[in-house]
Amino acid sequence: MTGVSRAAIETWFPGDPARAAYAQDVWNDFWLHKNTGENSDNYNGLVLNYLDLWMRIWNQENNYQDPGMRAFLDAQMNQFSPWGTIGSFGDTPGFNNNPGPWINTLEKMATVYQDGRYKWLAHRLFAWTITQDTQMQTWGNIRINLMTDLMLAYLNADDSTAETVPTFSNQVTLRESIEYNTFAEITAT
Repeated sequence: MTGVSRAAIETWFPGDPARAAYAQDVWNDFWLHKNTGENSDNYNGLVLNYLDLWMRIWNQENNYQDPGMRAFLDAQMNQFSPWGTIGSFGDTPGFNNNPGPWINTLEKMATVYQDGRYKWLAHRLFAWTITQDTQMQTWGNIRINLMTDLMLAYLNADDSTAETVPTFSNQVTLRESIEYNTFAEITAT
C-alpha cells in the first residue's frame, strides 16, 4: 500500500526523488519475483487491487501480458474451490472474509484476458457473498468496503466475456494421521 501510494503521489505531484525511488524499489521487488511476500487469502486480493492501481497510475497495464504476470494471476485463481470460494489460509480472520477485492480482481482479469474462468469465479464468489448478508452485518465496515469493490468490478467487467467453468487443479485430501517430530528428528534429516 505504501508503495502504490508513493507512486501515485509522485506521479501526480512529482519532485521527491526519495519517494520515487521507494515506489520503484517496491515495484521492482514484485516484478522480479512476480509474487508477493504475503500469503493470505485476505491480503492477496487487496494486493492484486493495488497492483492493478499501480499499473494504471504508471500507464503500464501492458504488464498484464507478461507471461510471468499471467502465471501469477492464474496461480491466484487456482486457489478457489469449485464453489467459487477461497479457503482460509495465512493471516486471515475467517472463511471468505474479504470477497470484494477478489470479485473486482477476477472481473478485471476476465476482461484483460477475455477469459471466462475468471468471470465465472467472480460471479460464484458474489453469489456466495450475498447469502452471508446477516453475518456481514457483524463484520464492521465490510459492507461499505464491499460496495466500493463491487462498483470497481462493475466498471472492470466486460459482458462480452462469457462465463466458463474452470478446471480446478486443487483438491481436498484427508489426512489419515499426523506425525509429530521432535526438533532433533527434524534437524537430523
